[in-house]
Amino acid sequence: MTIDMNLDGVDAWAGGALLSPGTHICRITEAAEGKSTGGHPQIELSLEAIDGPEQGGTIKDWIVIVQATLGKVKQLFDAAGYEPPPGDFAFDASALVGRTVKIIVREEPKGDGSSDTRNRVKAYDAPGEPVAAGQNGHSSEPDIPF
Repeated sequence: MTIDMNLDGVDAWAGGALLSPGTHICRITEAAEGKSTGGHPQIELSLEAIDGPEQGGTIKDWIVIVQATLGKVKQLFDAAGYEPPPGDFAFDASALVGRTVKIIVREEPKGDGSSDTRNRVKAYDAPGEPVAAGQNGHSSEPDIPF
């Protein structure tokens, strides 16, 4: 059996470690619009750490756009310095590419009934915002209540 394909013009994926739980300063390297498995619009992000001991590490985030997640969308926009227009607007996710944000990564259960875990972006802050008192930029932190 063979597999037919064409790799002309395809760039190899860059290697890099998955970011560990903690706080990281990252650049948004890719941003696109997509659809969730439930059919809702979503913002699909790729982020790369640009500072600290995990520099070059990466993580992805998918923010499904439903009423319950609009606060996270606003949090992302504020952290990235993106000022949406008032009222209804069409959003082009590519406007986020190249912007720098601080992210908080947590380890959580996969949700498939197994004991496996995954690292997930839980919050966004502006890169200049201070980390919670008593915490350094790359240590594990107490749970955030969301």
